[in-house]
Amino acid sequence: MTLNPERDRAIAFIVEGIARELLEKFGVTGPPVPVRHMVGHLPPPWRQIQLVRVPILPWEAMHTGNDPHSDVILLRQGLTAAQERVAIAQQMFHLFLMRLNAREIWAGPLDFPGVWANHFGRHLLLPTKWLGGGGSGKARPAAVARLFDVPEALAVQRLRELGLDTVSSIY
Repeated sequence: MTLNPERDRAIAFIVEGIARELLEKFGVTGPPVPVRHMVGHLPPPWRQIQLVRVPILPWEAMHTGNDPHSDVILLRQGLTAAQERVAIAQQMFHLFLMRLNAREIWAGPLDFPGVWANHFGRHLLLPTKWLGGGGSGKARPAAVARLFDVPEALAVQRLRELGLDTVSSIY
C-alpha cells in the first residue's frame, strides 16, 4: 500500500468511527462483541446478512451481494469461533463499502480495501477504550484473546498498535 500518513490517519479515524458507532448502536459495553447478532440487525447502508459455512474457500471468508434481498458472508468450514468472529467483522466492512459504492468514492486509499477491513475488524472487536490504550502498562495477549474471543495473534497486534507492552502468559 502506498503510504500517505496524513490521508491514512484520516481514513483510520473514519473507519474507527464506524466501528465505534456500531458498538454504540447495539449498546455493546464490554467484550466479547456480539458480531453474529449484529450481522442480522445492521442499520443502512447494510442489508440483512446471512452467514453460510462452505467446505472449500480460498480465504477464511468472502462476501457476495448478488441476492436481491440480502448479502451473504461465506465462511470456510473448520475455522475456530474466534477466527470466524474476525472474518465476519472484516467482511462486514467490505459489505459496507459495497453498499455505499465507496470503492469508487475512495478510489486511491481503497486500492487495498483488505487493509481497512482488517483495521475495522480490530477496532470493532478490540475497541481502544476497553483495552486501556494509552501506551502504559502490560497486557497478556492470551488473556485478552480469551476475554474478547479473538485469535491471540490479533490480540498481540492490537495491543502493540495501542503501545501496550505484551508479556507472555507462560513464565
